Amino acid sequence: AAQTRSFSYVVSRGWLASETHPENGLTQYAYTTEGLLYTKTDAKGTVTRYRYDSLHRVLGVRYDPNAFDDVSFTYDNPTEIGRLKQVDKWNATGSFVTDRHIYGYDGMGRMTSESLVHWDASGPSTFVLSALYQYNNKLGNLTQITYPNPQTGGARRTLNLTYNALGRLTTIHNFYNGTTGVAPDFDVVSGVSYNVGGTVDSFTYGNGLVENRTYDANRVQLTNLKVTNPSPASTIMDFSYLYTDANGKNNGQLQQATDNVDTTRTQQYSYDSLVRLSQFKLGPIGSPSTTMNFTYDPYGNRTAQATIGPGPTMNLTYDSATNRITTTGYGYDLNGNLTNAPSSTVYAYDLGNRLTSVTVGATVQGSYTYNGMGLRISKTVGTTQTFYFHTQVGLLGEYQRPAGTTQVPSITKEYVYRGRQALATIASGAWTYNHMDRLGSTRKLTDGNRNVIITRDYYPFGEESASTSNNEKKFTGYYRDQESNLDYALNRYYRSDLGRFMATDPFNIGSIQLPCGSKGSGFPAMSVPDLLSNSAQIFNLYAYVTNDSVNKIDPFGYMPNFCDAQYSYEDCFGVTPWGNIGESRSSTRERLLFNFYLNYGIRPRRPSQIRRLLEFINCFRRLYQEANTKPEWNVPDHARDKMQHCWVGCELINTCGAGWGTVGLAAIGKEVLDLFLPGHTSEVADAIATTVGIPCSLDPAGCVACCERHGY
Repeated sequence: AAQTRSFSYVVSRGWLASETHPENGLTQYAYTTEGLLYTKTDAKGTVTRYRYDSLHRVLGVRYDPNAFDDVSFTYDNPTEIGRLKQVDKWNATGSFVTDRHIYGYDGMGRMTSESLVHWDASGPSTFVLSALYQYNNKLGNLTQITYPNPQTGGARRTLNLTYNALGRLTTIHNFYNGTTGVAPDFDVVSGVSYNVGGTVDSFTYGNGLVENRTYDANRVQLTNLKVTNPSPASTIMDFSYLYTDANGKNNGQLQQATDNVDTTRTQQYSYDSLVRLSQFKLGPIGSPSTTMNFTYDPYGNRTAQATIGPGPTMNLTYDSATNRITTTGYGYDLNGNLTNAPSSTVYAYDLGNRLTSVTVGATVQGSYTYNGMGLRISKTVGTTQTFYFHTQVGLLGEYQRPAGTTQVPSITKEYVYRGRQALATIASGAWTYNHMDRLGSTRKLTDGNRNVIITRDYYPFGEESASTSNNEKKFTGYYRDQESNLDYALNRYYRSDLGRFMATDPFNIGSIQLPCGSKGSGFPAMSVPDLLSNSAQIFNLYAYVTNDSVNKIDPFGYMPNFCDAQYSYEDCFGVTPWGNIGESRSSTRERLLFNFYLNYGIRPRRPSQIRRLLEFINCFRRLYQEANTKPEWNVPDHARDKMQHCWVGCELINTCGAGWGTVGLAAIGKEVLDLFLPGHTSEVADAIATTVGIPCSLDPAGCVACCERHGY
């Protein structure tokens, strides 16, 4: 039977009025006269209402029948015009704020602080978590991070970040309270080296272990990832990756991952005609200990996982009209959320379709709350409540207190990132280092003395095949909850044993047509034609990365084809927060790529194109560095000061522009300027001068003469 997805639109306006999907039924939309989303009504009849200011920014979001905002937003402090300043999450009756996120910025629009203020009741706040950031120059490299400590007067971890001449991260140094010499005072990461394409070749962990990477010379695919101990010489982890199939073809799909330390852990993969994983073998080549065969229905639902040898098996039936599991014990609500599973397991959700509790029989295994941006902020398991501090860098730390109390929590874990990799974890003062494979899955953990304390292997969809201990950072970097065995994917939860998500994908052919203000944080920018250009398997709103879990990951719980893992973990997870431009987490690379697409129709799709974009940005940097060496162009408050910017704009095309085209370069140059020079009057003048210089690239008289004719 065919599945139908239907859409209707406001007559003469083209606004999406309704969408119907097999998985979550009918969703209806209403708009203001300006085209702003006013209400959203889901299949359960829950009405979400949006409130805006005169500049069309969202001020509040509430769920009927509440007469108050569930979430409210504040903008425009005097020194932070146009920027989001505060996000408040209100309690169930709207009588007081439970969690407030506050953001601070410098004059260039860079985030200098972000704080979480928590209330257990009306009145004074219970505790505050606050992170601080420092930057080095106009290009905005993040140079220092100060971690929070909820305990008054408690020591605060500080990280200093240093870069090479191209603005690439080379060292992360740890100390306390902003004072070097306060133990532990050491490099968590050092000696980061890069190849000509800007991809990491090697670096040294804080315990002295060294990671080296090798890439295919033509396709820049990661072919070897090795972690070694230089003294005494030994190999901790060594994976070789083969992409060429039996016919000698390399279509980007991994065929074999050889464990050179233990060949019994070598893995082989086969795929069907729809590029879905069809077979997995574990063990030595020719004599695997485990073989798994996967089958799917026409809509991308995995119906069977037939296993020969040790390993889990699975057989499920589905409703072909809804893609929901119909096997005994499973159940869903009208919005398509998985509510029941075998062993009397019950999943509860809030009005925003976020998981709020997991119950088995009569016992609540875990309960969860979320902040105004939809990120999980706390978890209660048994007698312990854990708070999470999500920042622009990532999850900085975890803080615990006895459940049911109003005590100020204490630090239990902190994380140090290189890119989006949680490279190190600190718990009770003890450092452990996470060593990950090409997907970002934790495979080894070592302590400060270079001892392997955890070894971990996975079946293709994330089930663990071997583990010597437990920690939360597991499959593709997801946070796995021990109480439920669910992976927290930021925007929904993933069940590795089912190989599918618990709730429908917020990113789909309907939601991408909505106004930007009503979309979630980090929502990918993509048009309907762009989405339709993908495999039809992408329409299944439960499937994990179109069932190609060996080559793709989904770091945000959005959009299966959002990232291709064959090149390296950094290419999948976006720009390293401390690598190229210095904005953290998703903001830099994804902002660039999405803004190019939205504003100019330019969307680099492959990691090689993304790498070219970053090479262009580094070329842009080098031009400014060269211009800054000319004293006659660096006279304060003088037109000659703008000469360097005009010249850079001109040379931007001539020097950095191979393969992009003039229109594309002009767009990219403008977007880079928007990122680098936002808001300040002097920077606006610099940006204008650079923009003037772009057409000078076509002037036969040359860049200097052309810029001089423009009065510089």
